[in-house]
Amino acid sequence: MEKKSNSPKISVLIRAYNESKWINICLKKLNEQSIKPIEIIVVDNNSTDGTIAITKNFYKKTKVYKYNHSYTPGKMLNYGMSKCRGDYVLIISAHCIPCDNYLIENLIESLIKNTKICAAYARQVSLNFSDDLTVRDLMLTYGSESKIQKTDPQFNNACSIIKKSEWKNNKFDNSITNLEDRYWAAQKLKKGKLIYYSADSKVFHYHGSHHNNSPARLIKTKKTILFNKKSFG
Repeated sequence: MEKKSNSPKISVLIRAYNESKWINICLKKLNEQSIKPIEIIVVDNNSTDGTIAITKNFYKKTKVYKYNHSYTPGKMLNYGMSKCRGDYVLIISAHCIPCDNYLIENLIESLIKNTKICAAYARQVSLNFSDDLTVRDLMLTYGSESKIQKTDPQFNNACSIIKKSEWKNNKFDNSITNLEDRYWAAQKLKKGKLIYYSADSKVFHYHGSHHNNSPARLIKTKKTILFNKKSFG
């Protein structure tokens, strides 16, 4: 499908840290999408493995910004979002690979049809070399049926699409260390907005939602959940 003149203006925002193993194929699959993004913004958090060089050599519409500030996921996302010119922003991790050429088309459809939907997120599927925890976690978390979420703040920025205007009036929290995506979704749901889970939009993701139960990550995640009990139900 060729890009039409009335196609929605979509920016792609990729967060990266030492992603030389993945970034080339991620960019390649994004460039093959049925709806072409107007730009690809890569925000790099001090990579040392050649990620930036690979990115710059790939595609003329790709812009690289070096993020050298103190890190939280919300801060880095807000910085990247501020650089995007599109009406919609596809947020995708550099190690998430679109399964086909219709990821953007399937994700954007719900937002265009229903103006109350402020964001949508994709189904994540494991690779044939993913470990046992990843296979289990992704299968249990990401079902095969699409749904509109009215109260459930499940949301994941490994691959999501957000209306830029919805971000402008409700940016990501700069302070929390984990679950910034679910916290953002919870704030939107409280304001009467909707979140869409698109099972037809699929990306390969080599690790699961829980990062192989990393003890350090578990501690941070628990603190975030307990501090924001109301937002996480």
